[in-house]
Order: sequence, then C-alpha cells, then structure tokens
Amino acid sequence: CQEEKYLHFCAAAAKNLFRPPSASRPHIQVVTDCGFLISALVDSGAELSMAKSILANKSSTQRVGKPIPILDVHSNQEMTRGQVSFKFDILESSTTTPLKDVSANVHLSDVLSSEIIFGADWLRPMGAVIHMEDNSVEFHPNLHPTVASCLKPVLSAGLAAASAIEHLSVDRQHYF
Repeated sequence: CQEEKYLHFCAAAAKNLFRPPSASRPHIQVVTDCGFLISALVDSGAELSMAKSILANKSSTQRVGKPIPILDVHSNQEMTRGQVSFKFDILESSTTTPLKDVSANVHLSDVLSSEIIFGADWLRPMGAVIHMEDNSVEFHPNLHPTVASCLKPVLSAGLAAASAIEHLSVDRQHYF
C-alpha cells in the first residue's frame, strides 16, 4: 500500500467555531534542545503529532519522513511539510512526571492551533494519562505496554489512571 492514498486526521484546527470561549485544552510546557519554551497541546483525538513549521527554527530537527496528506476537523485536506524528529524536556510545572531528553516525530504544517500538538502516535508510547478534571498530564513510559494497549491514551477522571499510578505492576486486563 502507498501512504499517499490515506488521509490522516489532525483534530486541532486553527479556529474551532464550536469550542466555547471558556474551554481550555490540556497543554504541557516543553523546552527544546535549543532552549525555546513552547506550550504543546496534548490531543488524544489527533492521530498524528504535528508542529508549526517554525519549529525548525527553535529546535535541532532531523527529517525522518516525507510529506503526507492530512484532513483537519473542518474536512480541509492539505499536505504536511514532512516529518521531523526533535528533542526536548518536559517541565515539572506542566506535569507530575517531568522528563528529560525526550524525542518526538512530528509532521510540520503552517497552520495549527498550537505550536506543537502531541497526538495519539506519541501519547501511547509515552504512557500518557490525561486528567480531564484539571487538564493535567502524566507520563509513564515504563508502563507503556499496559497503558498503550488501550485504543486511545487513557483519559482519566480518577478511574483507571489512579489505579495504574498506585500499582506500577498492574495486570493488563484491568484496563479493559
């Protein structure tokens, strides 16, 4: 199969006319390897991780993939500018589990609602737990096989996520 035949879905568009003005979305603070502080959206509804093309000026990036077609929430189709890998740290102020020397592969685009959007392709292997009640995010890369076995990253309001945090050796069947 050829990858060009498939459209990937990026859930965050530049302007969401249906989002209430007071709505907030979960963000984490990352510092690129070049020292730039960036607020990154955590979006479990996005299949792919994306970043504004300007990221190439704020981080040491390495091209790892070619441009692909994407479809935004408004059914607009566009081509990405390709996929790059970049390194960063996740600050403690934005998560209970700060991480150093993290890397991600992101597709570049000129129009996004946030500078970086971490989608399910990155959240799963990072063992992401999103607490909807306060938009906080936890990362459990060591629990990756258990947490990532879910169809989407765990969206918690104190259910399965609380159990996973307290019991690091949780049996896989507790997530289903």
